[in-house]
Amino acid sequence: MIAESLNSFGEGLFDGLDKYHDNLIFSPLSTYTALSMAYAGAAGRTAQQIEQTLRNGLGQKIHAVLSQLQSRLMAINGGDATQLLIANALWLQEDYAAQPEFMKICQQSYGSGVKQVDFGTPELVRSTINRWTADNTKQRIKELIQPNQLTQQTRLVLTNAVYFKGSWQFRFDAGDTREMPFKLSMDDKTAVPTMFREGYYNYGINQSAQILELPYAEHEQAGFSMMLILPQKLGSSAPKLLQLAHPFDNLERRLVRVFLPKFKIQSNFSLKMPLIQLGIQDAFDDGRADFSGITGSVANKLAISEVVHNAFVEVNESGTEAAAASGVIMATKSMLPPEAIDFRVDRPFIFAIRENRTGVVVFWGRIVDPRK
Repeated sequence: MIAESLNSFGEGLFDGLDKYHDNLIFSPLSTYTALSMAYAGAAGRTAQQIEQTLRNGLGQKIHAVLSQLQSRLMAINGGDATQLLIANALWLQEDYAAQPEFMKICQQSYGSGVKQVDFGTPELVRSTINRWTADNTKQRIKELIQPNQLTQQTRLVLTNAVYFKGSWQFRFDAGDTREMPFKLSMDDKTAVPTMFREGYYNYGINQSAQILELPYAEHEQAGFSMMLILPQKLGSSAPKLLQLAHPFDNLERRLVRVFLPKFKIQSNFSLKMPLIQLGIQDAFDDGRADFSGITGSVANKLAISEVVHNAFVEVNESGTEAAAASGVIMATKSMLPPEAIDFRVDRPFIFAIRENRTGVVVFWGRIVDPRK
């Protein structure tokens, strides 16, 4: 159930971010976790809106379930081949008395170390939080909090960091990588370094897209995969592709010639407006926000001023490295054809990094221009 809720939230957030019409990468797991920590201190209509937006049908039981999920995901580490790291932290104004139950949930369910800081010197705190983020993402996310996002009125920041590194189960040979055309639009194309490999992969096709699963080196308990969604037509939106049919069902083992551009992108954006559009409204309104589970009283106003997200991904012949951080301020056997199927990624596409046992999508992304 948690996988369905988390994935549904991720698809909804993708819809809100689709307007950027550019390369993007984000982690629904990271954002979901940071917002769930805020939910631990929400009450009344504020809590209801966060609950609905997160597709949370468990109420306050969500914290224990997320704790179990994070433990399961981090247990699926295969040394240098596959690694997933998750970290949480709670940054609290040193003289601010948060409610004991809220602090207990954050510490017990999320392992959030409580960091006492002085937001009277916001730039110093910003540097401290960014250093923590960098340390927990292998230096891939260094500027989660941007200048002026913390003020002397800030009382609490909830942060989550996710880091993933996976080597392909079937690596691409760097000697086969060469420049190939990539369609940026109907009238514009460019040449990009494109990897090539022929092999047996889980593959699917429908009226809107081709789908391919590229597995990472397997761990004895489970494994991760990159799921590629290649639209049949240029200009297809991510939400439309995800709504027509669940893209990862009913894949078959087929012989496939894979042409995949190398790419490296980083995204840094505010999630405030996408989250408001998804339904979290009162939490951002200092006149209506109810975080009495943190403050102890509705009269003691505490609202979310910003939700920030920064993510990175690099895909090459060896595998994938990805990281993200969020801050809340505040196969079926079948007869194989004699010829291989071409999966030629020569136009904008969508990708996901998914843990196969739980079905949780840890990262969503879209590549419009691999050169950027």
